[in-house]
Amino acid sequence: MVDLSNALIKSLIIHKVGNKMTEGELIFSENQITLPETLSDLLQTYYLASLKNESFYCFQNTEDDPNGVMNLIKDLFHEKISFTDFSKKAAEQLFDSASSEKISDGDFHVVYFTDCQVDDEIVNAIGFFKSEKRENYLRIQEKKKDLELSYETGINANKPDKVCLVFNTEENSNFLVSISEPFGKVDSQYWKEAFLNIVARKDDFHLTQNVLNITKKFINNISKEEGKEKQIELEQNTVKYFTENQSFDSGDFEDYVFARPDIIDSFRDFKKSYVEEKQVAVNDNFEISDNAVKKESKKFKSVIKLDKNFHIYVHGSSKEMIKKGFDDTKKMNFYQLYFEEED
Repeated sequence: MVDLSNALIKSLIIHKVGNKMTEGELIFSENQITLPETLSDLLQTYYLASLKNESFYCFQNTEDDPNGVMNLIKDLFHEKISFTDFSKKAAEQLFDSASSEKISDGDFHVVYFTDCQVDDEIVNAIGFFKSEKRENYLRIQEKKKDLELSYETGINANKPDKVCLVFNTEENSNFLVSISEPFGKVDSQYWKEAFLNIVARKDDFHLTQNVLNITKKFINNISKEEGKEKQIELEQNTVKYFTENQSFDSGDFEDYVFARPDIIDSFRDFKKSYVEEKQVAVNDNFEISDNAVKKESKKFKSVIKLDKNFHIYVHGSSKEMIKKGFDDTKKMNFYQLYFEEED
C-alpha cells in the first residue's frame, strides 16, 4: 500500500522536548536545517526504515474533543501555517502530553517529506520522530603520523525511539497514519494517545487486508508442522473464500478455510496475540473489499521449493492433483503430480 523508497526530505527542524513532570525544558530551534546530500540519504533511512506499514491508523477527532495535532497538520497541508510555526506548535503539544516521570527527554524531529507513494497516488507526508537515548561513540582521528582516540556523545543512527508518519491523503477519514511499533504502556499512552490521539483504522479495505495478512502469517507458521501440501490448500481456501464472498463472517471463514477444530483453535490464539501485539483492527463481520483482496492475494503464492533444483507452482484446486511420498529405496521425498495436458 505504501512505498517510501523514493521519498525525499523537503524540510527539517529539530526542537528539544523535555518532560514537564521532571521540570524538563522545551527549547525551540528558530531555523530549519540545511542538509548536504550525503546526510540527507542517511537521515531518510534513519527516519523511515523502521516503518513496516503492517498496520495503519487515523486520528480521532470530534467537535467535543478536537484533535490538536490533526488540525495542525490539516493547516500545514492547506498552507495556512508555516512549517517552522507548525513544528513549534507540534512540539508544544508533545511537551504538554507528558503525564509520567518515566517519559524521557529527547530531540523532536519534524520532517516534511515529498514523493511518498500510497497505492497509485504520490503524496506529501509529515513525520514526527523523537530520539531519546544517548550513546558514547569512539572517534579516531589521524593527525600527522599519529592516530588520536577520543569519544563523543550522540544518538544511534539506526532508528529513532518514536516514529510517526502522516500522509496527505484520506483527509475525510482523518488521514492515513503509520507508526513504528511496539511501545511500552507508558510510551504508548504518551505518544499514541495523549500526543497523536490515533486509533487503528476499521474501514472495509483495512479490515479485509488485516485478516488476509494475519491468515497468511498463521499459515506460514504452521507449514512446518502441517507440510507444504496443507499450506497450499489453506492458502487456496483463503483466497477462494475472499473472492467468492461479498461479506466476511469469522466463523464461516474458519470452518471453510481450516475445517479442523485444532487448526481453528490455533488460528484464534495466533490472531488474538497478533492483534494485541500489532494493534491492528479486526472485526467478526464486515463487507469484503475487492481492492484489498486483489492486492493481498498476490502474496498467496503457492510455490513448493525442492532443494535447489525445482520449484513447483500450484494454481487452483490441487488437493487431489498432487501427492507427497517417501521413497524407501532412495531415502528421499517425492511429489506425484496428476495432469491432463502438457504445453
